[in-house]
Amino acid sequence: MRLTEFLRYPLSIVGLGLMAVALLIPLVVPAGISLNVARLLFLVAISKYLWTVLEEVAAGHTEPIGYRPLLRMDNNNLAFSLGAMLAVIVAGVMYVRGMSSFYGALLIGIAAGVMPAVLIAVGINRSVGSGFSRDGLMGVLGTVGLVYAAVFFMPLSLLVVLHGFVGLFADILPVAVGQSLALVANTYFAIVLFALSGYLLFQYQDALGYTPEGAGKSRKSYKKGDPVQLQVEMFLKDGSYSKAMTLLEADAEKK
Repeated sequence: MRLTEFLRYPLSIVGLGLMAVALLIPLVVPAGISLNVARLLFLVAISKYLWTVLEEVAAGHTEPIGYRPLLRMDNNNLAFSLGAMLAVIVAGVMYVRGMSSFYGALLIGIAAGVMPAVLIAVGINRSVGSGFSRDGLMGVLGTVGLVYAAVFFMPLSLLVVLHGFVGLFADILPVAVGQSLALVANTYFAIVLFALSGYLLFQYQDALGYTPEGAGKSRKSYKKGDPVQLQVEMFLKDGSYSKAMTLLEADAEKK
């Protein structure tokens, strides 16, 4: 799956619907503490969707999810626990940013860079606490290596560009409109971030020790014990036919 496909992942019916809600929140909620609380509640509310995206992509289902996977109940506790934890982190970032724009921006960059490793660690152990442990994070970064930075550089750069674009019109647009566009950009980035984290889980599942949980009917089309077939399918989607052929020949020799 190409990186550009992940950038299009939020442009589904569900994703666009969530971004539409994000657009409306600052327009209907009064600015100040009420708006900040509404933003945090929105993050917790969409955590179910975000976590389901990660699990589905980690299982090899790269098409944007519809509403059916959201009807699952088995991942509710983990999804909303993670959403609550992320809301606490965002609240801390918002507080620091209110005190200092420079340190706030620096903290946002650090949080955005570390967050994929946090999500992957949570997915491996299905525990929110493991995502914030030193051993969990170092294990993920040590396994994925430089690919981690390469994969997340583009969406992080896109987020900076989007916020920069909104900032250019800060003096022209009404404050509420600027806040709406910023929340839409953040929602878009969050969806891409969770999808990419799921993709890394899928690609490195053996090395990371990750076993996909049941994440909807789409997973039944993949054989859990046949990672070679999954890897070949990914190579074919990327147009890497020579790599797919080499992998098949190597697998045939082993058999």
